[in-house]
Amino acid sequence: MFFPKLRKRAKWIFALLALVFAIGFVAFGVGAGGSGIGDFLNQIVNPGSSGPSVEDAQKKLRDHPNDAGARLELAKAYQGQGKVDLAISAYEEYVKLKPSDADALRSLAGLYAAKANASRNRAIAAYQQSQLADPSQAFENQSTPFGQALGPSPLTQPAAASATQRLTQEQLAMQDSYRNETRVLRKLTKLQPDDAGLYLQLGQSAQLAQDTKAAVAAYERFLELAPDDPNAREVRRIVKQLRATSATP
Repeated sequence: MFFPKLRKRAKWIFALLALVFAIGFVAFGVGAGGSGIGDFLNQIVNPGSSGPSVEDAQKKLRDHPNDAGARLELAKAYQGQGKVDLAISAYEEYVKLKPSDADALRSLAGLYAAKANASRNRAIAAYQQSQLADPSQAFENQSTPFGQALGPSPLTQPAAASATQRLTQEQLAMQDSYRNETRVLRKLTKLQPDDAGLYLQLGQSAQLAQDTKAAVAAYERFLELAPDDPNAREVRRIVKQLRATSATP
C-alpha cells in the first residue's frame, strides 16, 4: 500500500511544479521573438567561446588569491564552457568581494535558473521512467477487479521506486536552485529598486521556489512600478490566485 501512495504523491508534486513553471515562463514571454526558454538559458550557460581561459584565470588566482578580477574571469570561463556548478561557485566568491556588481549578480541568477531547468528536465525523465516501469499506475481506478489483478508487478516495482526517488531528488534540487535565484535577485533589487523587470523575475523565481509570500510581494512591487506593462494583467491574475491558495486551510 505504501508504494502506490508514494507514487501518487510524487505525481501530484510534479504536476504542481510543472504547472507553476509553465505559468511563469510562458505567461511572461521569456524567449519571445522565436526563441524558447531552452535558447534563453543556453545563452546564460554558454554566452560564447571568446573570453578568458580557465587555466589563465586559475593561474592569476594562484598568484593573487584576493584578485576580484581574476575570480570574475574564472567565473566567466566556467560559464563559457557550460560548467554551471563551477561557474556558480566562482561567481558566489566574486560577489562576496564585489557585492555591488549588478552584471555579475544577473549572471549568477541566470545560472541558478539554468540549473533549476536542468533539474526539471531530469525530473520529467524520471517521472516518465516511473510510468514505464510500472504501467499499472496508468489506471486511475485501482479498486476495480482488473486493476487489483494487474497490481504493481514485483519485477517492475523496484525500478519504479528508484525512478520515483530520483524524481523527488530532482524536485528538491530544482526548488533549492530557485531559492538561490530568489536570494540573488533580492540583492539585485536592492541595487536597482526601480527596475520593474527585476521584480517580475523575482516574483517568478519565488513562485517557483513555492515562497508565496515573497512572490506576492515582488509581483505587487512590479505592478506599482509598471501598472500598464503588457504583463500586468497576467500578474494580477497570478497574485489573486496565489492569495487564494495561501488563504486555503
